[in-house]
Amino acid sequence: MTMWRALILGIAVGTVVGAVSCGKPTKRCLPSNCAGCCNNDDACVQSATRVTCGLSGVACVVCDATQQCVSGACSGASASDGGTGGGTAGGGSAVTGGGTGTTGGGRTGGGTGTTGGGRAGGGTGATGGGSGTTGGGTGATGGGSLVGNGIVINEIDCDQPGNDSAEFVELLNTSAGTESLTNVSLVLVNGATNTQYLTVPLASFGSLGPGEYFVIGSAPVISGLPSGVRSAPWGTTVAVNNLQNGDPDGVALMRGTTMIDSVSYGGDTFLGSGSTAVKLTEGSASTLTLSDTNNDAGSIARIPNGSDTNENATDFVFTSPQTPGYANQ
Repeated sequence: MTMWRALILGIAVGTVVGAVSCGKPTKRCLPSNCAGCCNNDDACVQSATRVTCGLSGVACVVCDATQQCVSGACSGASASDGGTGGGTAGGGSAVTGGGTGTTGGGRTGGGTGTTGGGRAGGGTGATGGGSGTTGGGTGATGGGSLVGNGIVINEIDCDQPGNDSAEFVELLNTSAGTESLTNVSLVLVNGATNTQYLTVPLASFGSLGPGEYFVIGSAPVISGLPSGVRSAPWGTTVAVNNLQNGDPDGVALMRGTTMIDSVSYGGDTFLGSGSTAVKLTEGSASTLTLSDTNNDAGSIARIPNGSDTNENATDFVFTSPQTPGYANQ
């Protein structure tokens, strides 16, 4: 009987072990442990891009080539939906007027690149361009983005509890195409003097791909970025207080002397003085209450992620936690 009991026990144990070892593998990437999306290798991808789009542990999806990933979902129409707004006859080239027929008004719309328009100045692709006056006014009165470029200033953290050693500015290419960084610089502006106090050249980085993030910041921020997110340091000799928070202050993305995008926080900020002053505040609403604080950890961020209506007071809110290199939440 002892031999038969041992044989039966051995068969039972083998069956249990076999069942355990041959069952389905345990899923590692779950909504409970992944804020991004789960790829085909069952790994959590935190950086939402056009080819890895999704939030809260869902399966990553690949957006159409003409779309972008906004707040974890593919967004945007196909290239053919730009309509005939603007166009070559509607307002000139993509830089100086209403944009080409495929891009239509909207992001490339309205006015000349130096005097008006703004990213949304020309309206939607269906409604077309519009003059510099109706599209956004001059740089001094209309503020905002003066060139149809898909790169936006997406997030700013200028103040942290204690020493300001984790400051950063995040850029995001919201377009469906690659955007050149030729002659592009990040310009930091002191609102008390209306002068730039720091310029970070970005031309050496070549370009930004669709949905790509780029972070300019302090060493602790750069060292903690998601894998694959490119970055640049401030280029100064100090480790703290590189990004002013005196309210008001501002940040501008410039291609030469032409403004691509701008944000003013803690009130309206201008670059320059007199009739040549350029308003960094996008839109007409005040940004007096749009401010970072050293009492709470957080950042000034576009919510929804990448949203740009050319109204700083609408597009940006103070939010926590900071998400350099990730989609804003």
